[in-house]
Amino acid sequence: MTKERYQFDNFYNNMYLPFITRVHGNRAIIMSYEEMEKKSQTCELLLVKKEKKYVAGLLINYESINVPHLWHVGIKNGNADSLKIGPRSAVDYFAANYLEQKGYKKINYGVVRGFLKDGVLRYKKQRGFRITDSTENGFLIRPLLSSNGTREFFLNNPFICVNRGSLVGAIFVESDQLCTDKDLKKLYKNYHIKGLSNLNIYLFGDDKRNICESIPDDLSEKISIFDAASIF
Repeated sequence: MTKERYQFDNFYNNMYLPFITRVHGNRAIIMSYEEMEKKSQTCELLLVKKEKKYVAGLLINYESINVPHLWHVGIKNGNADSLKIGPRSAVDYFAANYLEQKGYKKINYGVVRGFLKDGVLRYKKQRGFRITDSTENGFLIRPLLSSNGTREFFLNNPFICVNRGSLVGAIFVESDQLCTDKDLKKLYKNYHIKGLSNLNIYLFGDDKRNICESIPDDLSEKISIFDAASIF
């Protein structure tokens, strides 16, 4: 753990910039050196070594007194070989241990996009994280035509939306792919995230069996099923 300026410079130039550029490409939203350096006054920098070389870093922001924010992460040279295992996992591990030792009960792991197949969201889901809040930023989707393209978009892009003030997952499925209790349980396992109040499943297709009657008892208050035609 450090607050040394030269270590911050090394982190920004050799870890943060290469990592975010490698991961997000031309979609990367890069914070300027000046802005990050200014805000780093409320941060600690965690650095991870492999043998004698620093290979990863993380800025932990303490602006929120009770819940530290794992703010910006970096991998040396944005090394793609390090993204699956090793330094990236080590950063999370050591940060959690360090903050627990300091007495913190919660950690803010940052924002994610509201699409349930998004890589960052799935990474955090695998580690048991919970969605605690949402921003007012989002997408307004208004289907104008029940075309194959529209249908494919919904089938391939399950998302989180707001329903009566609660966050719910919206999953779109071909009706012939949802036939048994096992199918429902698999959908729930794949897409439910702690913090969602419910999963809304929308069925496409002509074969609309009354699958609602076969929802397992343990999922009866966690899953709702609708005809996808209701959104057009």
